[in-house]
Amino acid sequence: MSRVLGVLLRPAERLMDALTFGRKVAVLAACLLLPLGVALHAQLASQGGNIDVAVAEREGLQLVRPALLLLADASAASVAAPADQQAAARAVQEDLRALQAARAGLGSADRSDEQLQALATAVAAATAGGGWDAVLDRAVAFSDAETSRSQLILDPSLDSYFVMDALTAQVPGVLVRASRGAVQAAALTATSPVADRSALAVTAAESATAITATAATPSQDEGASAAAGALAATTAGRAAVTSLADALDDLLADRAADLRQQRAVALAITLGCLAVSLWVALAFLLGTRRRLRSIHGVLTHVAEADFTHRADVGGHDELTAMATKLDDSSAAVADVFAQIAALSAQARASTEEVGGLAAALRTRMSTDAARAQEQAADAGAAAEHVGVATSGGVEVVLAITEITESASRASSAAERARDRVDQAGAAVRELASSAERVGQVVGIIASVADQTNLLALNATIEAARAGEVGKGFAVVAQEVKDLARVTAGATQDIERLVAESAARASHAQALVADLEGDIGQVDEAQGVIAAAVEEQSATGTQMSSVLTTGAQAVERLGASAAQADAAAQRAVQETELLAAASQRLAGAVEQLDGVARRVRT
Repeated sequence: MSRVLGVLLRPAERLMDALTFGRKVAVLAACLLLPLGVALHAQLASQGGNIDVAVAEREGLQLVRPALLLLADASAASVAAPADQQAAARAVQEDLRALQAARAGLGSADRSDEQLQALATAVAAATAGGGWDAVLDRAVAFSDAETSRSQLILDPSLDSYFVMDALTAQVPGVLVRASRGAVQAAALTATSPVADRSALAVTAAESATAITATAATPSQDEGASAAAGALAATTAGRAAVTSLADALDDLLADRAADLRQQRAVALAITLGCLAVSLWVALAFLLGTRRRLRSIHGVLTHVAEADFTHRADVGGHDELTAMATKLDDSSAAVADVFAQIAALSAQARASTEEVGGLAAALRTRMSTDAARAQEQAADAGAAAEHVGVATSGGVEVVLAITEITESASRASSAAERARDRVDQAGAAVRELASSAERVGQVVGIIASVADQTNLLALNATIEAARAGEVGKGFAVVAQEVKDLARVTAGATQDIERLVAESAARASHAQALVADLEGDIGQVDEAQGVIAAAVEEQSATGTQMSSVLTTGAQAVERLGASAAQADAAAQRAVQETELLAAASQRLAGAVEQLDGVARRVRT
């Protein structure tokens, strides 16, 4: 199911991915407002249709009223006395002219015009002395046609049903039966009071029933009494037409007004909701854009190795949590790089100290090597003159005394060199410890980079949960992920530099250890020289008798001097290697310090 949903949503996702955040919000608002607009248009159209129906009913009533009045006057004319025939005929003609004027005012033109023409012809014939039955038939036909044509709706659910039924069905039947049956008006009078419009309709219906019942009862006086009753019935019918038409017109007007009011209220509520929705959407858009710009600015500075800026985003949503995590990560990375800078300064100072010690040691070892060469030369000279040692005993004693002093100075120099080497070893070990601490800090940086990458992954998941609105958050998550990748790369470079520094420090430490061994050999050789000199000094007065022993001692002295010279030369070379290693370590520390200086904390 999720796969099918993903396939269906892929085109929309591609479209939204190609848009900026503001345009995404605009597209989303348009998608939400379009159905609302269509529904509002349909609702207004429906209300407008109902209003048009109510207006059409009122217009139809303007035609039905004169038609029914003409029917009532024609009924009165059919039962009027001969002396009243002309007045009744004039009333019918006036009703006909009013009906024609109403038709002309409404611009009506359909097949009922033929019925109107036929009605006019029948009226003219009846006025000329013909019968009124044809007029009654034509008037009833025309009234029925206009009732159907005028869209008057006989719906029991409407408040105008009883009034409309009495006006268009009951009253015309009463008038026709009254004129043709010559009955009396029972309850249908012009002055009958009614409580309301519904009561008026009921009164008209009851009157029609009473008139019909009276028409079915044989009259004792079938002359004047029947005519008088029929005339009274037609007069009451005309009054009922007027009252019912006025009541129906008021009902239709009220219905149209109610429909217009309902339409206005619905439109006002819809527009108000739309205004509130636009207000909320605009506030959301502007607030989110402001916070995204703040986060984007922080990420831009972070990409430039500037960790001094903060997002400063308010709120309680996922975007605020992301900005807070970003600020915390920037602060943590800034602290780490500050520690790197401090450790780099310490390492640089230690490197400079090691370099100074190496230079001093190289100078000292060069001096010791020169003195060892002098001792070797002295030993060679002593060996050459050993043959004449007997005759020059005093000179031998003096030479041995000088050798003793030289050996003492060489021993002192070797002791000082050993102290220097010990100091150099301590400095190298401190440098190795500094490199190890830098490695630990680099591990912290790597951990921060991993946490930043995890933060980016969490931000991506939260953006996916947020749906279409969270697409703007995915951009921020990608930039955070890029920051983690850059930090990881810098961490690898620092780890490489720290590894090189540690290797060089280890090499320097090994050189110092070798140098300590060589200096020990020099010291041992100086001890041998001192022992030999003491032996020669003790037996100086007996050199004549122990010449052979003296010659051997001189040979050993020459060999020891040669060994001391070789050891001094090796010590000089090793101090030069130590100085070179110190310079390389200083270069690595300088590179590490350069990386730390590029980061603004």
